[in-house]
Amino acid sequence: MKLIQLLIFTLLLSWQTITLAGQNKQVLFIGNSYTFTYDVPGLTAKLAQYNGDKLIFDSSLLGGYQLSQHLEYQVTLQKVAKQQWDHIVLQEFSTKAFNNYLGFEQSVILFDSLFKQHNAVKPEQVILYMTWGRQNTQLHPKYPYNLHQQATIDAYNKVAKKLNMQVAPVGLAWRAVREDGDKINLYDADGTHQSFAGGYLAACVFYATIFNKSPVGIAFYGELDKKQALYLQQQAWLAVQSQS
Repeated sequence: MKLIQLLIFTLLLSWQTITLAGQNKQVLFIGNSYTFTYDVPGLTAKLAQYNGDKLIFDSSLLGGYQLSQHLEYQVTLQKVAKQQWDHIVLQEFSTKAFNNYLGFEQSVILFDSLFKQHNAVKPEQVILYMTWGRQNTQLHPKYPYNLHQQATIDAYNKVAKKLNMQVAPVGLAWRAVREDGDKINLYDADGTHQSFAGGYLAACVFYATIFNKSPVGIAFYGELDKKQALYLQQQAWLAVQSQS
């Protein structure tokens, strides 16, 4: 009996040690400037590092690229086939889901087939990067924020549900900050790309999505002060929780 109790105790202790230990994740990011501006993967890796985890990432990122173009880009194809990944992130051109939902969906379906062909990831390991709407109608009259954002949210969630994929709900967190009185400016001067704060918010969402952990309280702030960083961490975590 004592031997059995000792074995059970040892197993529980080992399980607890594994659970509390930091995680290592290998992730491939496929997208464009909404990913490389302020280096969203790098910021995510920093958050992981400060919280005892490790993000090892590679990327295929070209300005203005759509997923359909990545499907014909040899660098992207080679990186998909390179190894088995813990996750692959797909980021579509920011207006594609709004202007051409069927085109967006078809590209994700083709990527799903490509991933299966190379045994790169299972569908549930694919993360769709839900982006955000343009800042205002003065700069971008074709894309009023509310319509653009809602269409993007709906499109990403629809494709994810259809293909059993995950969503990194950056757009949801982004909208929450805007609806909270734009306490922090998430946009660069062009009204399209992210400021550092916007990139940090996206990274917090990715950290929570990839590691299934809260980013709240992580002591990496970058260009932000502690109060700003904590606020964005909280909004990111709330958005991720709302998807579950």
